[in-house]
Amino acid sequence: MFVDEIHLLLGAGACRDGDLDLANALKPMLARGETRVIGATTEDEYKKYFSKDSALKRRFEPIEVREPRADEVYDMIKNQIKLLEEAHHTTISRELVDSVIFKAACFNFETKNPDRTLDLLDKTMVCAELEGRTVVTEQDILENFKVNQKKFDKMSEKNKYATAYHEAGHYIAHRFSDELIEHVLLAVSIMPAEEYLGVNVFEIDPDMTPSNNRDYYIQTIACSLAGRVAERMYSKALTSGAVSDLAKATRVAKAMVTQYGLVEDMSQDRVFIRDGQENLFSEQMVTDINVHMNEILKESRDYTEKLLKEKKVYLDVLAKALVERGMLSNNEIDELFKKVKLSK
Repeated sequence: MFVDEIHLLLGAGACRDGDLDLANALKPMLARGETRVIGATTEDEYKKYFSKDSALKRRFEPIEVREPRADEVYDMIKNQIKLLEEAHHTTISRELVDSVIFKAACFNFETKNPDRTLDLLDKTMVCAELEGRTVVTEQDILENFKVNQKKFDKMSEKNKYATAYHEAGHYIAHRFSDELIEHVLLAVSIMPAEEYLGVNVFEIDPDMTPSNNRDYYIQTIACSLAGRVAERMYSKALTSGAVSDLAKATRVAKAMVTQYGLVEDMSQDRVFIRDGQENLFSEQMVTDINVHMNEILKESRDYTEKLLKEKKVYLDVLAKALVERGMLSNNEIDELFKKVKLSK
């Protein structure tokens, strides 16, 4: 038996407190092993609801299903592609499927594969079908992003370059920071999307194990700050567009001090807990934590500024290409950087 949204079993059918709900009704069957039951839920809902019932929790084995990597998507969806081709009376080449995977990531990075790719494939085939064509073209893919292209075309050159330097800064910091081995860069885009203006598309390689040492977290913070630093290198001004970057950098710096024990002058044998538990902060501790956080953020900024100055030729070339083309895959950036090396 497969149960989608399995956390909804808790409380289902119980009209009053103490009534037998569906979860409790299933426990005897699960304990006897009469039926194999597979459930699906999100990580948040598992922790918030499902794991609270220890008797139900121990009858299941948690299995994390990660998002497929970009190079795994085609094999996962090739059967659905055939069904879509039959439904829309059109065909699409493997090369264009790869283009759909790339563009779906750039414009819908907040969503997950394979859904975002299938969604764009469906819309792309509809565009071809409405035109009475039996073969999908690149233009059919781009037809879905006419609004985005229009917004990009109307951006001032100054705004384009500021965004391009911001995203190029993130990319350079990720690419040339040797501790961030688990980050696989896929693309960079400055084409306006629904939830963001620009984006670095990357995925985490589950086969790579980072060091999680102090340098790793300093470089992680540096990558968050790199967009803001690069933008300032270009425009000599600051904007408020990097709020989420600053928030992430601050969270990691705080964790280094209060959770990870990575500061020499603070206790390395304890964590500092406050929210929802006993208040272990004194006024002096709060002051010390803030001082150390500021020192970490400054060290990360210094690292970022030094790296971006060393790699400025790559930064400038990438920003210029983004302004001209809007988005670039990692393979295209590789070719761009090879030309830089040859010219040097």
